[in-house]
Amino acid sequence: MTSKYLTTGIFSFFFILISCTVYCQPQNKETLKKKAIADVAANPDDLKAHEAYIDAMDIKDPALAAQYETWMKVFPKSGIVPFAIGKAYEEHDQLGFEKYLLAAVKLKPGLAEAWALLSRKASLSGDSVMAVEYMQHATLSEPKNADYAYYSVSLHQNGDPAKYDSLMLNVAYRFPDSERGAQALNNVASLTYNQNEKIAYYDALFNLFSKQQSGWFISGMRDYYDYLLNTNPNQAFSLALKMVLVIKVNRQDWKQRFVIARDFIEAHKLLASGKPADALAILNRIDLKNKIMSAAINADESLALFKAEAMAANNKTRDAYDSLASFYSKAPSDKLHQSLIKYTLKLNIDSNKVDTDIWAIRNKAAWKETNFTLQSYVDNQPESLAHYRGKVVLLTYWFPSCGPCRLEFPHFEAVLKKLNNKNVAYLAINIFNQDQDAVMPLVKNSGYTFIPLRDAPDKLKGNLPEVRIAPANFLIDQHGRVVFSDFQIDGKNERTLELMISELLKMGS
Repeated sequence: MTSKYLTTGIFSFFFILISCTVYCQPQNKETLKKKAIADVAANPDDLKAHEAYIDAMDIKDPALAAQYETWMKVFPKSGIVPFAIGKAYEEHDQLGFEKYLLAAVKLKPGLAEAWALLSRKASLSGDSVMAVEYMQHATLSEPKNADYAYYSVSLHQNGDPAKYDSLMLNVAYRFPDSERGAQALNNVASLTYNQNEKIAYYDALFNLFSKQQSGWFISGMRDYYDYLLNTNPNQAFSLALKMVLVIKVNRQDWKQRFVIARDFIEAHKLLASGKPADALAILNRIDLKNKIMSAAINADESLALFKAEAMAANNKTRDAYDSLASFYSKAPSDKLHQSLIKYTLKLNIDSNKVDTDIWAIRNKAAWKETNFTLQSYVDNQPESLAHYRGKVVLLTYWFPSCGPCRLEFPHFEAVLKKLNNKNVAYLAINIFNQDQDAVMPLVKNSGYTFIPLRDAPDKLKGNLPEVRIAPANFLIDQHGRVVFSDFQIDGKNERTLELMISELLKMGS
């Protein structure tokens, strides 16, 4: 799930393909530098000449900045001169690029890419007002640019939901040949909780973008399939069949999904006809994380409940109870708890024993982390994990331009605000040490309550796994044991995080 998210959200703006010119020929750097300088002098608005010069220089060399300060004086009317160095500095995460980009748009107000880069920087720093304003300039400068249109709307996600949906739908219909159009419609479909609306949006995504078959179309159809498999396996089967017939890439993925939906349907029929053993045999062969598939199916809880139902119908109620207790121990939900209580009644055991059984499973699986110390962005002082012994610790691995991380943060904040418990600590490790200057502005402007920690790449974080993909989350109990890991939270499962933290607090009280 996390890998595809590293280049999504409002932070991955665009990729530029630079065609090969004379500068691609193998030449001495000094030769390239001299030629580029001559080319800039002949035409200061030649962006390729600027790029060749910058490539021939060390991006951190003070001489590079000095040269551009000189060129800005020699060519005071050229917006490309400050844009070239500003863009290069932004791409290499060098401080101070904003002043060059602002100088560029002052001289050349229609320079859409400069506005977009400024918007990205403002967004990374949590300055939503300026992010919106800058992106509006980019959109006005290039109204037919699907990227700018999409990102301009995406910056309004936390505003009026109805307005956001309307604007995203407008992007989808304005850009039916662009992947951004598919992404916009996919966003609207995934965010709505109304079943009829969700189905209508996903059906529109199929009708409008099935010929295009972009990455966002495929992603949306997978999400749609998962939703249907959890709610209506017959419709999931129909969708998988349609996708097998029209899909041109990763067809094996949809063949597997077709088989799984068919197995769900067949198991339902067998269970209804009084053949629970046969139904369970089918369910046991379903692998939602099949290696052949390019994306796992998000239906683990539904499958676990279905298996338990078949076990109980086959006079194996204890097995049903044990299987759900094991599942609940890792990913608690109210639905699972209700089913567990139902099976305690059938087993004629005390319902209070549910908590005891679940914690017996958790205690067996929990592992004690070893201490580590990292520097805090807040005051540049060392922060040790051991300092938070006696508290429940929510630990997340992130980096400022990680879209999925920032989509997850509001849900963390909502749960922690609801619990309002001083015995919970919230720590966040910036795993890539990029966008360093964006961390504290982002934390302050966005109202995030986590303690931001600076990663030390060559230093182990105790015995916690080395995480290179974000987000990655851990919940550590009051005794320094990792009880929950490998989970992600969104609007659909905030309750799971609430239950995990609440139950950790309860056990430690």
